[in-house]
Amino acid sequence: MKFQLRFAIALLGIYACSLVYVHRAGFSVAVVAMTKKNHSTFNDSSRSNASNTDPISSDDKFYDWDETLQGIILGAQFYMYIFVPTFAGRLTDAIGGKWIAFYGALGPCILAAITPTIVNLWGPYALIVNRILVGFFHGFTYATMFSLFIKWFPKKELSVANGGLAFGGSLGSTIMSAMSGAIAEYWSWPWIFYAMALFHVPFLVLWFYLATNSPETNRLISDDERRYIEQNVQQKIISKKVKVPWIRMITSIPVICSLITKMCSGFGYFLLITKMPSYLSKVFNIDLFKNGWVFAGTNLANGMATLIAPPLANLIIEKCGWKNLCVRKLFQSIALFGPAICLGLIPVIGLHPDPIIALLISAMMLYGFFSAGEWTIIAEYAPNFAGTVFGFANILAFSMGIIAPYIVGVLLDSQIDNDHQQWNIIFYIAVIIYVIGGSTFVLCATDKQQDWDRQAVLDNDFTKMDHFDARYLCMCDYVRTTDRYERCDRPVSRAPKFNWNETVQGLILGSTFFFYWIIPTLVGSVTNRFGGKRLAFVGIFFPCILTALIPTAAKTDANLFILVQSLNGLFQGFIYPSLFHLYVKWFEPDERSKANSGIQFGQSIGGALMSLIGGYLCETVTGWPLLYYFMSLVHIPWIILWVWLASDQPTLKAKINNSNSKVSKNFSDFSSPV
Repeated sequence: MKFQLRFAIALLGIYACSLVYVHRAGFSVAVVAMTKKNHSTFNDSSRSNASNTDPISSDDKFYDWDETLQGIILGAQFYMYIFVPTFAGRLTDAIGGKWIAFYGALGPCILAAITPTIVNLWGPYALIVNRILVGFFHGFTYATMFSLFIKWFPKKELSVANGGLAFGGSLGSTIMSAMSGAIAEYWSWPWIFYAMALFHVPFLVLWFYLATNSPETNRLISDDERRYIEQNVQQKIISKKVKVPWIRMITSIPVICSLITKMCSGFGYFLLITKMPSYLSKVFNIDLFKNGWVFAGTNLANGMATLIAPPLANLIIEKCGWKNLCVRKLFQSIALFGPAICLGLIPVIGLHPDPIIALLISAMMLYGFFSAGEWTIIAEYAPNFAGTVFGFANILAFSMGIIAPYIVGVLLDSQIDNDHQQWNIIFYIAVIIYVIGGSTFVLCATDKQQDWDRQAVLDNDFTKMDHFDARYLCMCDYVRTTDRYERCDRPVSRAPKFNWNETVQGLILGSTFFFYWIIPTLVGSVTNRFGGKRLAFVGIFFPCILTALIPTAAKTDANLFILVQSLNGLFQGFIYPSLFHLYVKWFEPDERSKANSGIQFGQSIGGALMSLIGGYLCETVTGWPLLYYFMSLVHIPWIILWVWLASDQPTLKAKINNSNSKVSKNFSDFSSPV
């Protein structure tokens, strides 16, 4: 039988997804190893005895991080991951995924290799930044593969191929869990990160040589296989200029169902993969070597289930005559109600590690059946926008990667009786969330292609975007928006001083981004309707007012301060999409790259200026409030100039000079059909 290139692509997709979980599993064990000598276990005497025979090198450096900080560190990889798949999926749908996937693996490879150096030199917050960047790159992997596979696999093979992606995650977790426990126990924890980096190298070489965006452009594929794929693939590859029906998509019942199901699934899953090693170590005093093998066993069980479920589902459909939707609901029910039962039994059993380990392995195994449930159904109800929907749905799914370890950390730092009782509460919370997710899918899921997906039409988006008139004013705009980066820590050190603990300070520092990360997606979908000028004005005018109110809010209550900062971030989220939409009308194609660079240059100028001015203002007699009053005043010239000069397109602006009037003509020539 002649070699089939699409199967090599499938194996590389599995490899890519395994690399994501190599990081997650290895890092979960690494954090336990990095903090091992600073945290007590359930049995103090056992800990003391274990430390006498600890084979870990005495040269290793250990860190005194409390449970809350560990939860933040473990969740950091999801801070950007939760929204990257949204635009990664759309980007892959538009331009193809070979190079997106390549850089999505290259970045984590480099970051893993430098992690020990970073944490040793700069501490936990540098590690958090490192993990955030790792999560950013990982955000491209699944959405890219999900979208690529639709172009490479016929419908009857697609569910198996997608199931392979899920298996890849479990495979990576299994291998790295076993390896990292042994490495940490008998070698040193930095080598966990070096091993992570080395795992990437074969993938990068093979992907570079074998992969292409579609079968049509691959020089290695046989003519027979290319024709077979073209004749049987579910989705004919659509134009990169297809307009995404965002409003209809995000308000449709199937997408909402996917959002809720992924969120509930994600909470339990990320709870286990990020905190299970810590649970076994702290509650049962299980050493890292055995801990790693238990963790590997859970991931192996999960991986086997994800691999078996898709062909088993296809067999039930073909041989037993079951409807496709019934099978999807059956397998997703197993994936969510099954773990709910397992985790619900753990508090009943008590402090008996062997049956609890068996239940944890069973929970992960049963969850693996999702690969024939919710995992494949998106490609069935939205084949033309599978990557986009998949990425958008993962916003809530992977936000659980932040929330789950943080909730666990807060509960473990609380004054509840002991670790065992604290974990019982955590398991009960997970059970409730699993049941909500399973019930939602059973009641609301569908596999029918949606009208908004079927009716997608080719549309040159360039002809419908609203853009900005005084073209170089954009740089001044983003000078203003950089206020959110500056000196947020100063309120705790100048009069009046506030007794805010580290958790509150962390919430304040991050509050600007509570809404900011999702707003650009929503604003981008309504810019055509309301015009870029109005939306950009909103993005500046309201932060001008809110920034002036920050000193009063901070003096009143920390929660009010957080609210004001959150609203600031919400309105600032209007700016980027408004400007980028305006550019298409105001800049000729050969000018746009320079103009887009101007936005980033403006942001850098703002950061530099406020870094110089901010410190001085905070040291004046007025103190830190003067900084916020100054930032508010900076808005006013921009607002005046914007109202006077800006318009949504050159043809609407009477004051535009003759040299710039050619923009409208040239743009019309560019956007007219050939």
